[in-house]
Amino acid sequence: MLNCDKSLIELMVQRHMARLDAAMRMAVKAKTWAVYAISDNAGDVVYVGSSGRATQRYQDHAARGHNKAMRAWLTLNSHVFEVLDQYETKREMLDAEQEYVMFLQPQFNALHRQN
Repeated sequence: MLNCDKSLIELMVQRHMARLDAAMRMAVKAKTWAVYAISDNAGDVVYVGSSGRATQRYQDHAARGHNKAMRAWLTLNSHVFEVLDQYETKREMLDAEQEYVMFLQPQFNALHRQN
């Protein structure tokens, strides 16, 4: 085993993790278009959405969302927010969102009821 000071090893690990973190942020920036889901604690998806700013859009739903029923549900119920996938283009994101909604038929999405 190498004879290294523990603090030196910790510093090396911290620097490596910082480089990985920066690389991951760059990867996420390169793919800004995302499809996300909001699920109840049982894991049932209640809403699927898409945005170039998914986390901000999720926060908007509870604060001032246009869907009053979902806004009330978010306020009263524990739930989970999850980015399902990221896409290179807005068109890919919108197509994927539609597929997720059609397959999952979340209660707060109207899209699956229109077709």
